[in-house]
Amino acid sequence: MILGLEKLSQAALEAMDRATDSGDLIYVSAISIVEIRYLIDRDRLPEAVQAQIAANLDAPDRAITIAPVAWTVATAIQQIDRLTVPEMPNSL
Repeated sequence: MILGLEKLSQAALEAMDRATDSGDLIYVSAISIVEIRYLIDRDRLPEAVQAQIAANLDAPDRAITIAPVAWTVATAIQQIDRLTVPEMPNSL
């Protein structure tokens, strides 16, 4: 069970269902995992979220996998105006 699943749009739910029904993996950016930890540390997400992610990644029939942050993405962050998006987690 995904925590907060009720907050996803119908289109997002359908896209995830199509991916998993066809046997495709859902790729989660590595930086998103860092952001999740950041939000947990700021008490904006429950600790259970990280445990759930770990359990899903360790499951033999897992539907998600981690996608590394590419150099092009990492260097593109410098193009984001800090007056518009002052904190790094909000810019990704």
